[in-house]
Amino acid sequence: MARFLFTYRSETRFSVPVTGHSFLLRVLPLSDGPQQLEQASLSLEPGPDSLCGDVDKWGAEISYGIASGPHDHFSYVSSGIVETSGEPRLDPHPSPVFRVPTALTGFCEEMRGLCVEGGGLEAAKAMMVKVSGAVAYVPGSTGVATSAAEAFHQRKGVCQDFSHILIALCRECGIPARYVCGFVTGEGETHAWTEVWHEGSWYGLDATSGLPCDDTYIAVAFGRDAADCSVSRGVFTGSALQRTETKVTVEELFEK
Repeated sequence: MARFLFTYRSETRFSVPVTGHSFLLRVLPLSDGPQQLEQASLSLEPGPDSLCGDVDKWGAEISYGIASGPHDHFSYVSSGIVETSGEPRLDPHPSPVFRVPTALTGFCEEMRGLCVEGGGLEAAKAMMVKVSGAVAYVPGSTGVATSAAEAFHQRKGVCQDFSHILIALCRECGIPARYVCGFVTGEGETHAWTEVWHEGSWYGLDATSGLPCDDTYIAVAFGRDAADCSVSRGVFTGSALQRTETKVTVEELFEK
């Protein structure tokens, strides 16, 4: 088992004040079998008129509310302590939606050479390694709406694209696969990886690094693809340009 202190900071600046700002956040780690959230806090500025908590259909913690008054920035900080084991997530009956392509995870024949026959976890691991070697990690080369096929065609992308491509390959080969958004140790941004289902459990595979996930991976949300796992969504009244800066810090805690 490992314990981590995490902090997620985000600040959005608006070019002119906005009002009626409704938001939905996924910024707290999951609490499930292999991972437990021990402590957690969430602060927002400006303070919202209301703030509610719930879970989405896959079990991720969500916070939502509205800041109705005029404001030219919106920031939030989530922090806490989470314990992880790195063990697979038990699930005897995975949802059939994790076998079906989506707009972001559709397979294309150009990927055919990366398919590994036989199914199962070992085939998924082999495809993970192939994806890692076939695609270059290039920040800014893709966007939130880039599909697996588009990223693979240009042979470059970011962690979201590596995950989408591996999901597309797994589903084409009959292996249930899902997208995971979360944190890893160090400083940076959120990370994305893939979980594949095999014999009653979900196993984490990181196609960006080409390695299986261990207890340094902290899951925040699961879904069919990145669209199901957005960290922040919002709508507001006003014609404003916006710029967002985020930073994630994860530090392992050792007993003295």
